[in-house]
Amino acid sequence: MATTATHAIVVRVTFKPGLEEAAAKVLDTEVVPGAKAAAGFIAGYWMHSEDGHTGASVELFESLVNAQAEMSRRSTVMPPESPVTIDSVEILEVAASA
Repeated sequence: MATTATHAIVVRVTFKPGLEEAAAKVLDTEVVPGAKAAAGFIAGYWMHSEDGHTGASVELFESLVNAQAEMSRRSTVMPPESPVTIDSVEILEVAASA
């Protein structure tokens, strides 16, 4: 029986200086709830650098189709007032986990 490979959306961001609190609010009120509601969502991890200038997220989905559907729902171009800029976004197949 064939299984569907788990896929991850991996995002890297830069936080705009002075807007760290706003970024944390958007994460808590929009980003995390939106990810949790996505079809096929398994788990998500949102991280930031020690100095608070950059961040990354890894969101796991049950399949490539689920990850692609979630990516099509999102915009990778942020409005000027956004507290972050998106540096990169990609979908990767999960090769192993522990």
